[in-house]
Amino acid sequence: MKEAGAHAVKLEGGEEMVSQVELLTRSGIPVMARIGFTRSPNTALGYRVQRHGEDAQGLVSAGKALEAAGAFAVLIEMVLARFGAWLSWR
Repeated sequence: MKEAGAHAVKLEGGEEMVSQVELLTRSGIPVMARIGFTRSPNTALGYRVQRHGEDAQGLVSAGKALEAAGAFAVLIEMVLARFGAWLSWR
């Protein structure tokens, strides 16, 4: 980080990244987490937009866990606009 001039790191993933976020923030490294965009082996393109149902509860849970672990921000990527607005208020 020092050599590159970075001010923070971005980690991609959900609740499985909590331990890494905790480790980095305890070491004084600011972390921005990213949730919402996933690759899916079941689609030809390999991408899937998360938007409702179990996706919604999983993203809320992941966002809260990453925040509690010390992430200063959680980027919500590739979700429907109204779902993203709803999710940001949880």
